[in-house]
Amino acid sequence: MMKRILKADLFELFKTSTVYVVCIVAVLLGFGLPAMYFGIIKMFEMLTQIEEIGSDPSIQSAIEMLKALNGKTVFLSSLPFSQGFGIVMTAMVGAKSVRQITNGIVRNEIIAGIPRRDIYLSRSVTSLLISMPSMIIYTCSTALASYLMFGDLGLDSRNIAVIAVLSIGIYLVYTAFPVLIAFLTRSLPLTLIITILFPMVIQGIVSVAGAALINAPDWLINAFAILPSFQILGLQSASATDAMLTVAAVSDVILAALFTVFGILKFCKADLK
Repeated sequence: MMKRILKADLFELFKTSTVYVVCIVAVLLGFGLPAMYFGIIKMFEMLTQIEEIGSDPSIQSAIEMLKALNGKTVFLSSLPFSQGFGIVMTAMVGAKSVRQITNGIVRNEIIAGIPRRDIYLSRSVTSLLISMPSMIIYTCSTALASYLMFGDLGLDSRNIAVIAVLSIGIYLVYTAFPVLIAFLTRSLPLTLIITILFPMVIQGIVSVAGAALINAPDWLINAFAILPSFQILGLQSASATDAMLTVAAVSDVILAALFTVFGILKFCKADLK
């Protein structure tokens, strides 16, 4: 039965425009954020040509800060999940999941005798087929744009491994999350509001708290690595210890599994009218 519903969902996924729209947005935003930095630099360079403005201390200070930008810093600063493409991806996954509930597709599948567990798991798998490829496309697009506009990224094999492990784990959790919210609320407005605001709010809180952990012992930092929002801090620097990577990878799988199990349990008891 699972094979049957999954086959139908995959057919529907590639028949509609959702997956293609997400991939196109991934490319556009991947190039867009580095282009924004590049545009800001060019704007300040133009301001320096104006005598009355160019001599202003604040302008000079801003220019010095912008000079510190290079391929690596621009690339890494574009990766955080709580901005840009990450928000778009969660919104698209949540919207697609909730639409299949509100338009009667899920109800018809239940009437046809398909187990609710299989329905939920199939939606989770197809959601991953939206998020993971688009994440790779976004990351590669951002890397290419940063290289073309700012030069060598200066990433070694260790940096790349950290980015890969943390990105996959973070996107795994934040794919399971909007699917859960969609099946819990069965409301498009609520799903969009929660899936968009939640990562932004949590990331803001973690960023403030993270500053206090700069000199914290390794065991405490590793403990916080169970939080995907804290892992984003490691993603921004492309650096993490083996212990932190292990904790992050294991906790992301467990958290995504918990979201999925909880979603299945609630969905099995839900009354769809």
